[in-house]
Amino acid sequence: MDIQTFWQKYHSAERSFCAVDLSCADFHGVNLSGLDFSNSHLDQTCLIWADISGAIFTGVELQETVAVWVQALWTDLTEANISSADWSCANLTAAILDRATLVHTTLTGATLSETSAQNTNFLGANLWGAWATDADFSGACLQQTNLATIRLTGAHLAAADISWSNLSGATGVGANLTAATLEGSDLSNSDFTEACFREADLTAINCYGGCLQHANLQNADLRGADLTHANLSGADLTGANLAGADLTDAVLKGVIGMASSSKPHTAGYLNSKRMIFRLI
Repeated sequence: MDIQTFWQKYHSAERSFCAVDLSCADFHGVNLSGLDFSNSHLDQTCLIWADISGAIFTGVELQETVAVWVQALWTDLTEANISSADWSCANLTAAILDRATLVHTTLTGATLSETSAQNTNFLGANLWGAWATDADFSGACLQQTNLATIRLTGAHLAAADISWSNLSGATGVGANLTAATLEGSDLSNSDFTEACFREADLTAINCYGGCLQHANLQNADLRGADLTHANLSGADLTGANLAGADLTDAVLKGVIGMASSSKPHTAGYLNSKRMIFRLI
């Protein structure tokens, strides 16, 4: 379908545009809410300030699109390919991104609150300053992503792969990261109070100055973790592996389940001569 035909159908109130090719089209500021673009090609389109709320984009090719400030509330983007795109400041509240591909996509300052992004691929994406409270990233790939200062309060990230990513200054109060992988990630100065990291892979993380108060770290793998100046007061470390972890000047008041250092090679053993912690 060429763009002229599209506009004719659009102005005649046509709502279905499935399997069409509108690559490189300019939809700047256009109201596309409620339209069905399933399985269409919209690569390199301009969606700046467009409204696609409630629209259906399942299986759509949206690579290299520019959608800064796009309104995409409740939009269905299941299995869409949005790689190498710029969706900065996009409003994706309650949108569906399950199994979508957003490799190297820019989502700085975007709103993803209550968004479902289960098993979605965000490899190398930039979500700096994004707001993703109560979002569902279960099973998602967030490897090597920039999640600095992101808001993940109440978010679900069970079994997500967030390894070698930047979560410095992130807020994830009450977030669920059960069995998540965060190997080598930067959580410095982050706040994951009351978050669940049960059976998570936290090897070699940098959590300098981070807050893990009352966090569930049962059976978590914290080998080689940098927890200097971190606040773990009230955290549950039952069964956690802290071999080689650095807890210099960490706050451990009321910590549950930390094994004694006199029991080497057991869960919770601290293999660190530099360990100094405060109990007050």
